[in-house]
Amino acid sequence: MRQSIGQVVKRLRAKRGLSQKQVEIQTYGKIGASWLASLETDKIQFSEPNKIETLAAVLGTTGFAIYTEAGVITPPNPAGNDPDELAIIESFRKLSSPMKTVALNMLHQLATADSVTTEQPAAAPLETQTPIEKAA
Repeated sequence: MRQSIGQVVKRLRAKRGLSQKQVEIQTYGKIGASWLASLETDKIQFSEPNKIETLAAVLGTTGFAIYTEAGVITPPNPAGNDPDELAIIESFRKLSSPMKTVALNMLHQLATADSVTTEQPAAAPLETQTPIEKAA
């Protein structure tokens, strides 16, 4: 049965033995105990991803894992994917939000550089007639 984000969070928090107030303390007030109570009782259905990421870090998981378990997102099907691609995806999931931005920018630059180096230069147009054929 599908769980709400709040139910997933509540279960993970209980598993770690943390109170809502302890979560507030560990997040330096970024996640308030009253906000967390509202999330866990489904008074808040969706939240800003950065709040879920902050909360996930305290709960020993990732925002992606919380969203996946709650059925909010469906992870890509890894069947048939290249092992290197899967390693990149797994590493990317472990990054903080700012580092994800850096990684995406780096990948974009690498992809752009790779496409430039693998493109063949355009061939010069060939003369269709030789000077002798033109004179004839």
